[in-house]
Amino acid sequence: MRLLDARGLGLVVGLLRERLDAGWTPGEIKRLLDSPLPDRVARMSGFVASRLRRLVAVGESPRAQAAAATRERERLEAKRAAAEDERVAQTAPSLLHMRIHDLAKELAPGLSPARCAVVELAVQQALADAWRRENPQGGKPSPSVLLEVLAASGEQIAGRVIAEHVDGEVA
Repeated sequence: MRLLDARGLGLVVGLLRERLDAGWTPGEIKRLLDSPLPDRVARMSGFVASRLRRLVAVGESPRAQAAAATRERERLEAKRAAAEDERVAQTAPSLLHMRIHDLAKELAPGLSPARCAVVELAVQQALADAWRRENPQGGKPSPSVLLEVLAASGEQIAGRVIAEHVDGEVA
């Protein structure tokens, strides 16, 4: 049995370098390769190369597995966040409507249902106008954005619009 010839040494060194670069540590490689030699080994380099290929897979280093697990956790977190964003986007219109309706009832309690609906639409339009003034290139504001405008304005916009619409009205 020959130990390692120059060609075989180059092969083994290349395979080891590949595995070290993939995140394997020398101790981990040694632990996986550390087993009794078979009775007949014609070329030690071929034997070592075979064991490296079979037992020390390049993409299965503990570091690669940890990185893959981290990527999977991040993917799942992004998926959960997207689902939450979608849920919020779906509920935002009703939250906006409910908040504007509550303000209208609070600030003008005697409005008829029809007049209240007109006032609520005017408040929503005023919120959209306020958002557009701040975001001239922003396009159409979403209900969740309008809800943020309503919260940020301290409800001053809504109060002003409601007061304008009920001035002189008989409830």
